Amino acid sequence: MRQITRIKNLLIGLIMIALAASLLAFPQYGPGVIVLLIGIGLILSGIGSLIFYITMARHMVGGMKTFYRSILFLDLGVFMMTGFAVSEQLVLLYLMGILVISGGIDIIRALEFKKEGASWKARMVSGVISLVIMVIGTIFMDNPLTVVYLFCLGLLYSAVTRIVSAFRKTAVIYIPE
Repeated sequence: MRQITRIKNLLIGLIMIALAASLLAFPQYGPGVIVLLIGIGLILSGIGSLIFYITMARHMVGGMKTFYRSILFLDLGVFMMTGFAVSEQLVLLYLMGILVISGGIDIIRALEFKKEGASWKARMVSGVISLVIMVIGTIFMDNPLTVVYLFCLGLLYSAVTRIVSAFRKTAVIYIPE
């Protein structure tokens, strides 16, 4: 990992911790801020992916997958931005769906890494944590502040993993000639 990438990950992690702390301090504004952040993040990710497709990925193998992913992110971002006006329960269900999918993928990849002999424990822990947060959110679904607390937990976990990855040494392999 390059030095600038390490600094970027460290700064993003610190910003995520500050955002989580401010959401925990003022939970009444949390659902609106969460919808705004996730919606704008998905839309910007979709636009960035679409620009990558237009400039480079259309000439690559699997470029259409990049195009479909960008359209999906744009749709999910717009759905998230319009869905909050309908119900906070819809946002909570959307967040639960994201947790189930990411937790399931992490567990499947951890089992795959275990078969290959790679390090798998951190990914398994990440998947289990996502599923436990989802179960807790399902139990306390009646409370509208549940969305805020679940989002803050996920944000703190993501921030810690970013900060840890910024300080982790990367392996360099030299191939002799």
